[in-house]
Amino acid sequence: LQRFIDEALPGIQKFNPDVIILSVGVDSAENDPIGGLGFSPGAYYALVRGLRLSFPEAAHVGILEGGYNPQNWTECLQPVFVAFHEKPD
Repeated sequence: LQRFIDEALPGIQKFNPDVIILSVGVDSAENDPIGGLGFSPGAYYALVRGLRLSFPEAAHVGILEGGYNPQNWTECLQPVFVAFHEKPD
């Protein structure tokens, strides 16, 4: 999460997008047998919410894909949906 804030976010801010399309794959979640990034459910929320707060005028779209541990779909998608539906204020 910190690397995203430090390294990716400044580049996105320079670009100032009108639309942000997120590939929401839970293969980056904890306990995924292939992904290995170890994201917690809260990390998904923080990334989506942070992008919405950073770019409140942009349209935000999520595409669900990836993930090889069915339990991660249950645990990680709810925070993503909440972050997408909260008002970015």
